[in-house]
Amino acid sequence: MSKPYKQSKKIKLPLKVLIFPSGTEIGLEIYKSLKLLKEVEIFGASSVPFDHSDLLLKNKIHIPTVNSSGWIEKLNQVIKTKGIQYIFPAHDDVLLALSKERENILAKIFLSPSFTCTLTRSKRKTYAHLQSHVKVPREIKSAQEVSSWPIFCKPDVGQGSQSAFKVMNTEELNRVLEDPRMLALEYLPGREFTVDCFSDRERGLLYCRARERKQMKTGIATWSAFDDRKIFKEFAETICKQLEFHGTWFFQVKENGDGELTLLEIAPRIAGTMSLSRVTGVNFPLLNIFEYERLPFEISAQKFPVEIHRSFQNRYKHNLKIQKLYIDFDDTLLTRQGLNSDLVKLIIQFRNQKKRVELVTRHAGNLKMRLEKLGIRGLFHTIHHLKKDAPKSKVIKGKASALIDDSFSERMEVHLKRGIPVFDPSMIELLFDERI
Repeated sequence: MSKPYKQSKKIKLPLKVLIFPSGTEIGLEIYKSLKLLKEVEIFGASSVPFDHSDLLLKNKIHIPTVNSSGWIEKLNQVIKTKGIQYIFPAHDDVLLALSKERENILAKIFLSPSFTCTLTRSKRKTYAHLQSHVKVPREIKSAQEVSSWPIFCKPDVGQGSQSAFKVMNTEELNRVLEDPRMLALEYLPGREFTVDCFSDRERGLLYCRARERKQMKTGIATWSAFDDRKIFKEFAETICKQLEFHGTWFFQVKENGDGELTLLEIAPRIAGTMSLSRVTGVNFPLLNIFEYERLPFEISAQKFPVEIHRSFQNRYKHNLKIQKLYIDFDDTLLTRQGLNSDLVKLIIQFRNQKKRVELVTRHAGNLKMRLEKLGIRGLFHTIHHLKKDAPKSKVIKGKASALIDDSFSERMEVHLKRGIPVFDPSMIELLFDERI
């Protein structure tokens, strides 16, 4: 856990933070880390017309790609117009571009020194710089050097597992070796780890914890668990003696055939699966702010057993403008398992948005007593307790309304009579709006 702000120096609140680009897994983790902090207002930036952060952020701005002309001028215009104080790089190419242009950008950027940012963007340069200090993979420069197959090939400048592949024969290897942008390396068959780190520019390495990448999909760890062996901290301390880091960084290692940890890459930024450290109390983006502003802080991670399992999450873009939500009770809000917690969350969302929520039911028992016992009577602006044969369309008013009901016949009756959208409980994920 990190200490809260101490006003040892004057900082204008709320802090206006720009995540660039905000739609990457890195950007989404920064968003999750900061979204509930009262001291922070989040803005997103992207060079694509639409990405996942559009469904999370109301403050979303288009900025040209860092490879195009005029991107710095557009970024500075956004900084001045929106009052942006800080920028979080959320992609390796953006990080390098911001590092090179940091003197020309009008906001503070969470970056390590330029030498570190430039060196770590190239795996070949990283290996050359560190090979006398930590174990790095052996580079294959000709087919004659191969003692066993496969050989692992990947771009010198790249991220995740993009364009990485195994080579099984001399012909394929020779084609790879003709491309100076590619690396041909010894194959490492063992377990793979990411080691999340945090360094203070004066106090050095303050946090280091490894997580095994037990399962991966398109270069993203979908199943990770902590590994607290001392060897990872020793590895991190060795790297820190050769490179300077300010704030959050990580490195990846993999076991070779003898079980020795071998360096894969280093990145001076947030990683998407740092969420595993976040839930134990280590909020890396917030710590970056403390470190940059030289505010007093300490890091204290809780050591309970925890793993992370990641899968795709659904969010939807639609044009429904619902101002009033009608909800059935039996088998909709109240199920065999108890209250439908997703539906309760949706009710709270609608109330926070100053929209009406009304209960419409033919519950056979004492409805008032049942709602009080469940502690939810106050969630509804109006409660319609209908007689046995009364149609629900009788009490539903307005075109900007919707009904949630488990019964197909009830939904159809309302849809045909009132012409409004209707949903069963499995459909309500469409209605969640998490934009801040």
